[in-house]
Amino acid sequence: MNSFLLKIFVGLHNISYKIISKLSIKLNNNVHPKHEILNYHKFFVDHVGPTDTVIDIGCGKGENAYDISSKAKEVIAFDINEDNITSAKEHFKRDNLKF
Repeated sequence: MNSFLLKIFVGLHNISYKIISKLSIKLNNNVHPKHEILNYHKFFVDHVGPTDTVIDIGCGKGENAYDISSKAKEVIAFDINEDNITSAKEHFKRDNLKF
């Protein structure tokens, strides 16, 4: 396949994925379905110990970081989107959780 067509198809795929993700999040109480389907949060919580310090890079709105902080010694969470960090700080608070 020529590289021009490949770029077009990959671009269309990326656009479609973003649209589908936004719609599925909107229909699922603002949570991406992957979290329920894959037991995403449970996986991380199950693999964290009470002496662990966790860095969550790309934390989104902080849901997973919050869940992990129920078990970890400390969670430090980062996201490039300031609106996500603002939302996380408003909705998820624990002494051992920093956004």
